Amino acid sequence: MGAFYWVVKTSGLSEPRGFAATEAVIMIIGVVLILLHNFRTSVEKARLEELTRANRQLEALGNELEQRVKERTFDLEQRSRELQMRSDELVAANLNVERNARKFASVSDIARQISSIRDLKTLLPNVADQISRQFGFYHIGIFLVDAAQSFAVLSATNSQGGKRMLERGHRLRVGEEGIVGFVTQTGSPRIVLDTGADTVHFDNPDLPETRSEMAVPLRAGTRIIGALDIQDKRPNAFDEDDIEVITTLADLVSIAIENARSFEEAQKLLTEAQAVARQYSQQEWQGLRKKQNLAGVHYKITGTDILDVPIQSPVIEKALEQGDVYIENEAGLPGALAVPIKLRGQIIGVLNISSPGKTNWSEDEIDIARAVAERVAISAENARLFEETARRAERERAVSNITSKIRSTNDPQSMLQIALDELQKALGGVQVQLQPLEKPGLKPRNPGIPGADPQV
Repeated sequence: MGAFYWVVKTSGLSEPRGFAATEAVIMIIGVVLILLHNFRTSVEKARLEELTRANRQLEALGNELEQRVKERTFDLEQRSRELQMRSDELVAANLNVERNARKFASVSDIARQISSIRDLKTLLPNVADQISRQFGFYHIGIFLVDAAQSFAVLSATNSQGGKRMLERGHRLRVGEEGIVGFVTQTGSPRIVLDTGADTVHFDNPDLPETRSEMAVPLRAGTRIIGALDIQDKRPNAFDEDDIEVITTLADLVSIAIENARSFEEAQKLLTEAQAVARQYSQQEWQGLRKKQNLAGVHYKITGTDILDVPIQSPVIEKALEQGDVYIENEAGLPGALAVPIKLRGQIIGVLNISSPGKTNWSEDEIDIARAVAERVAISAENARLFEETARRAERERAVSNITSKIRSTNDPQSMLQIALDELQKALGGVQVQLQPLEKPGLKPRNPGIPGADPQV
């Protein structure tokens, strides 16, 4: 009632009375309620608008967050795919590295096995077999260029078809036939991934299963000495990595080939030198024997005799025929032991030992006789070389003396006379005649040198 009174009071109305007053109060209350309703409605509308605005902001924020999540998810998926791709590439690279490592290990193993082979005929087939076994290729062919640089000649192979080619002397013209001809001319490796579509490939009926082929040059420095030809039954069997591996292998094979050739050449020269040395030694000993009229020396208890005529004995003849120790142990005959005296493989004499009461020769006695024969050969050769050296020194000294005397004058006539006189003295008083020529090919003219003796 107090509140009502305050409202009436504030509105400037007089205190109601009766029904009119009640009606006024109700109206006032209605107005107040309307005002309250409107206020409430305004407040709720404002709150609703605020809520709507907040919802819109939340929705926009949600959409923005959702977009960010999508973008983030896309980025993560993209990075995941990139990481997966890189992982796959890394795995493939690791597999490739492992595969190449195994290939280079095979190359190292092949190089180790062929490094000690010095015979070319043994080396090349061994290389072909080793490559085929280590890498599993269908056909390996090793071609060497001939001396005229015209043909690449098949020199070793591993396959049955290749061996048939080897038997009939298969060769390819350099620069004209097959990829081997191409490689031996250009010095560049060549790969054929599909032999049916390549015009350079040599279609060989002995190798009908070939689908891929690769050839790399064999080099000695800058010179091409041949080609390593590899064929496989699979198409696309080779790649760039294979070129690197096989080129490395070809370089090692080239070194082994050159080493074997150098060794064979050295062996050939050594054999020739030994043959010449033996021939020279034999000639020198024969000349020494004739010069000194020495057939041998006979050592016995009573003393030593110089032999003018060689001893004729079946035991000595047997030792010379066999080139080794010969023992005579026949009953009723004096025991005899003949040991060839060898110098550089050449027999220069025989050490003949006989004992009337001897019926058996022990291994120690035979070894002693061998050792004595070896030392006799060395000592005799040293003595001969010393004598030859002394003679050569004497000749050089005589030539030096004559040259010094000739140079003691500047007169050509005197020089010639001194040369004739000194040469006559050096040769033991033989007659010497000097016949100078005006030009090569012309007949000699009379030098007109006083005291020149006729030629002997």
